[in-house]
Amino acid sequence: MYTLLPPASKPAFIRDRRADVWLRGLPRARVPVPPVPMPRDPERRRRCGRSLYDFIFTYHGDLFWGPSAFHTEFIDDLQRMIFFREPGVWKIARAAPRGIGKTSLCGAAIEWAALYGHIRFGVIVGSNAEHAEARLATLRTQLWKNELLAEDFPEIVNWVRAFDNDAKRSPPGYPWSNGELKLPNECWLLARGLESRIPGEVRDGARPDLVLIDDPETFDTVESPTETKMIEGRIRHEVCYLHGQGVQGRYVLITTIRKKNSISDRFTNPAIEPEWRGKRYQALVAYPKHDELWGVFGELFTRAATERDTLATPDATAAALAMPPAAFAELTPQYQRALRFYVAHRADMDEGAELLDARRLALHECYHTMYGSERGRDEFLCELQNDPPADDREHLDKRRWTAPFIASHATDYEPLTLPAECPATIVTMGADVHAAIIYYVFRAWAPDGTSWLYESGVAEPVLHARADDSEKSRMRRNMLARLFAESQKGFVCGKRTLGLSLGYVDEGWETNDVRAACHETGGLWRPIKGMPGMRAPRLIVQKDNPFSINIGVYHFKHDLARLLERRRTAERTEPGFFHLYNRPSYQYPHHMCSECWIPKRNRDGTDVEEYEWHTDNRNNHWWDCEVYAAAAAVACGISFVDVTRGVAPAAERSTPAMRFQMDLPRDVRRERF
Repeated sequence: MYTLLPPASKPAFIRDRRADVWLRGLPRARVPVPPVPMPRDPERRRRCGRSLYDFIFTYHGDLFWGPSAFHTEFIDDLQRMIFFREPGVWKIARAAPRGIGKTSLCGAAIEWAALYGHIRFGVIVGSNAEHAEARLATLRTQLWKNELLAEDFPEIVNWVRAFDNDAKRSPPGYPWSNGELKLPNECWLLARGLESRIPGEVRDGARPDLVLIDDPETFDTVESPTETKMIEGRIRHEVCYLHGQGVQGRYVLITTIRKKNSISDRFTNPAIEPEWRGKRYQALVAYPKHDELWGVFGELFTRAATERDTLATPDATAAALAMPPAAFAELTPQYQRALRFYVAHRADMDEGAELLDARRLALHECYHTMYGSERGRDEFLCELQNDPPADDREHLDKRRWTAPFIASHATDYEPLTLPAECPATIVTMGADVHAAIIYYVFRAWAPDGTSWLYESGVAEPVLHARADDSEKSRMRRNMLARLFAESQKGFVCGKRTLGLSLGYVDEGWETNDVRAACHETGGLWRPIKGMPGMRAPRLIVQKDNPFSINIGVYHFKHDLARLLERRRTAERTEPGFFHLYNRPSYQYPHHMCSECWIPKRNRDGTDVEEYEWHTDNRNNHWWDCEVYAAAAAVACGISFVDVTRGVAPAAERSTPAMRFQMDLPRDVRRERF
């Protein structure tokens, strides 16, 4: 049976004594509202009201299964905080791996506190309004569609279903939108974003007594010092004072650390912010014992499998990983090779490893993030381990290394030769092509990231004053062809002679000539285009021209600057040392000091990551050549990032073939290893 709402001239309140709650109907419509029944299981409702853990795994069992150490500890912290009745402020900050369910857990906690009346006013704060409103929209949907909640909380769920979760049909005085809502038990819930000011919030004379800060930073804001400072100021001086004077305040910050010295990194560090009681959780609690097998797992993302690599069949791999064959077939060929190797050696590769939550994140998925993602090891350390590498970009300024410093710290060997004891295995080239001149650098690399400059030179085509564009183009191509022919003669390294492994040539100025010359080399040279910004991937094939490659020059400029800075303190025998031969040309050190890291400002006042000129010497061509040679070394499997960030280098492994050799046409592929 349905009860009709009274007309507009009569009071619009209906008292349901059994639920002991006031309900308000629509005053201008005769909408049938079902009577509020008693809870189907009163004992279950009472039991879950005393335990947040029971509430989450009873009413939201489809979202949470098999709790990990993070879930049990975080649920216990949330419950003690919400039940905390003493006056004052309680703050906790937790950093958890991406995808472990931290946001859903906080949403369920604020839902529990609101349904049982443990709080009167809750606020969800996100990195922006859209992010925060999405969290509140999820709560609205649960109160509308969750059948278990409908059985035990009919006075609220039936009230929501009466107007079909439609904000336009909600009763007057009870807003029901993604930004603000009010429950029949007079509990208010708000969603606010950190991109704008958050003024003091008061509803029905009450101030917020529970504030949830969910991922306060984005990938864009974390890279801007100005926006980071602004967001931190809003958290400290606006969000953390929402509770008002003389009122109890409870604040929860849940996040994943994206960068060193970011807001999340500082707030979850008890040594820096003790009042937040910070704690961090790592997806990989203990690393596996057999690093060499995982090294081969990573190499299979950049090279083809060989007879030495024992691989399981695709069907056996899908079955062992409980993965549908169709889903396995959709993976990239590189990931399929790596997974087949993992299944064939699973017992040895899993030995010693300990995961925080193996049900949500498998061990091979952790290492796929390390080897198969765009950011590689950085993404693994940030997104899964909450232990970001040291970020010293802000210290790479003009006072750190100068031209005299670079020229005076040379190694005792001559140009066009390499030391007899040099353990280099590959040689890469970087070239910067201009209208009438070509700058180039040849550098030898060892597997541990140590490098030796072989030659830094200039090639100048002979152009007469009346040469037209076609004549200039022909001369440039001839000069590039002569430079390639010289590189094919080999590079003297003691009693050995090394061949050129890979060359990157900048196609920015003379695109057609560079591409034509690189095609003539059979893929040994590749045309490249530099992409600015830290969001750009390190190496990626161009969509419109698979033969050309886009490189994230900011990544390699930062790494190269760290290598130069390392010359100040590191010994020449240490891994990752950046060697220069005796008496380099006068211009080379000045080119290497031509750029420094200085944040610029947009028109709106925000910082921009951009390299600016350091001195009046605007020639940075050999600096660019060294950047391209370093990028080619990374494409060939050399890793010098670890040694520049204070991490012990990985064990020496066999050098894989060129990363992008698989993208070359079949008729231009060349085996060079």
